[in-house]
Amino acid sequence: MFRRCALLVAVTACGHAAAPVHHEIAHAPVARPSAAAGLALTPGHVLATVTTRYLPNLRRCYQQQIKHDARLRGRMTLSFTIDGRGRVTDATATGLAPKLGACMERRMLAWRFAAPRTSDGAPTEASFRIPVRLDVL
Repeated sequence: MFRRCALLVAVTACGHAAAPVHHEIAHAPVARPSAAAGLALTPGHVLATVTTRYLPNLRRCYQQQIKHDARLRGRMTLSFTIDGRGRVTDATATGLAPKLGACMERRMLAWRFAAPRTSDGAPTEASFRIPVRLDVL
């Protein structure tokens, strides 16, 4: 029997760190970027990149896990920081099975984005939190 998996992604809270200082996503709220921040990397760009370029790899993680638990469905939160070179650091995927989260985290660490910049052009870090709903179709 063939099963299709759906990952529904929506941004509810995402943003950028205002300074190159790292902020722990789990302990600090994620700030929303303002137009004055002048950052080249926007939440819309991150969401579009995740959904068009990186979502198939996350689906593979989910497909592997439903082989072991066919009832696995629900919400996960993907949290990550993009460093001044555009590389993902501090990737976490929480909310469901730990093996699923670990698989997604490994894949998230390979993601690349435009490097976030401050208004004066200096490299900075940007943190994002994306909720994902996992379901079997």
